[in-house]
Amino acid sequence: MSVLDTDLWPKGIFEETVITPLAIMKKQASLIGQKTQNLLEGAVISRPLTSEEAGRFRMEVQDEIDLGKGQLVLHRFVLVAPALGDLRHTLFSAVHSLELYPVAVNKTQYNCLSEEKFVKALAEILQSKETKSIIQSMISQSKA
Repeated sequence: MSVLDTDLWPKGIFEETVITPLAIMKKQASLIGQKTQNLLEGAVISRPLTSEEAGRFRMEVQDEIDLGKGQLVLHRFVLVAPALGDLRHTLFSAVHSLELYPVAVNKTQYNCLSEEKFVKALAEILQSKETKSIIQSMISQSKA
């Protein structure tokens, strides 16, 4: 057997084992339309932070959370009201590195070191009085 025929990759490396923050956010975004008879829609808008943005972000959160090295990714959870010309409201944002966890939610409002803590933080945000008020306002305006 030639060295060129040798597979050096570890077994199981390509099996999905972690549910990503993006997947969790997209699932919750998909539910908002069902819950509001499509008066509102949910969207998750993602982009990598530029080096400059990442540097500023790390400086802002350095005393609260260590996001590690490398590029950071920003996800914004957005409520959309199609009847209002696609009026948009960013409900929360999450930033993490390629390593996925930890995740900084709303800068340092929540420092989520694991998937479990991330889900708990999102539940708190989605069930908050502020979120309920925003959703009720957007629904009322959409029905007008």
